[in-house]
Amino acid sequence: MKNLIILISLAAFTTLAKAQNTPYVKAMQNAIASLNKAQEKSDFVTQAATFSRIADAEPTAWLPLYYASYANLVAGLSETNAKEKDAFFDLALQLLDKAEKITDNNDEVYALRGYVQYMKVSIDPMNRLNFVGASKAALEKAQALNPENPRIYLIKGQNTFYTPENFGGGKAVAKPILEKAKQKFEAFKPASDLSPNWGKARTEQLLAQYL
Repeated sequence: MKNLIILISLAAFTTLAKAQNTPYVKAMQNAIASLNKAQEKSDFVTQAATFSRIADAEPTAWLPLYYASYANLVAGLSETNAKEKDAFFDLALQLLDKAEKITDNNDEVYALRGYVQYMKVSIDPMNRLNFVGASKAALEKAQALNPENPRIYLIKGQNTFYTPENFGGGKAVAKPILEKAKQKFEAFKPASDLSPNWGKARTEQLLAQYL
């Protein structure tokens, strides 16, 4: 009986090891490592294209679409031309639409959507107030799905940080939200090495402005 248990355990371990070494996993690991090293806008554009190619090869996987969206978002944040910035954000939202068709009720997808939607507002605040409500709704949905996700509180806090005080935002209102994000990041453990794990450094960067 003991030998049987050992054999079953070895078989399970072998199956898991094979699953962790598929071409998809290796491609994602390499792409995420490159994304984490990216600094220039061109780096993020390159990585967005890499994740999009992985998504094309793996039509049932949501993570490549998610990371392609995130890379386009950051590329847009680095862009100075309003029209091109808007194009990056639109592409990020389109990729999230595709991801949502694969993974329903995913807190990471909703959280990132809330981030991108708020950045759409920044391009033309007077004519895009509808995106404010959409962003809040997406973040609330994300929080309802997974209140332990620290990125939700980072994005909420960051959005509040840059919202004018006369519209209910400002640094003072954002501080407790960002502090909660920090607490959540300290306890957070990603489900796998492919799972989203960004945002801690940005949280600390924002909180440093209160010192």
